[in-house]
Amino acid sequence: MASTFAADHVEVPLAIAHPATDICDRLLGPKGDRLVMVLTVNPFYTGAGPLFDCSARYNFGVDHDVDARPDGSLRIDFSGLRNMIVGG
Repeated sequence: MASTFAADHVEVPLAIAHPATDICDRLLGPKGDRLVMVLTVNPFYTGAGPLFDCSARYNFGVDHDVDARPDGSLRIDFSGLRNMIVGG
């Protein structure tokens, strides 16, 4: 799969072609000495095909000083994901 800069909620061609890679909302926050990430994914999931593509690699820019430019990044794949909460 190709790399792309993407927005959320099926706004780019990659998300349209591969909806299981579509991340809508991201929340990050500390929990003790860990960083916790909460995602909502695949907003128009119909039950056909995978809900979430664990093999895709995601790059998240992180802005520490609120200047609208990334100071670092998180590069994540979810290949080791075992438990997924669906719905809620």
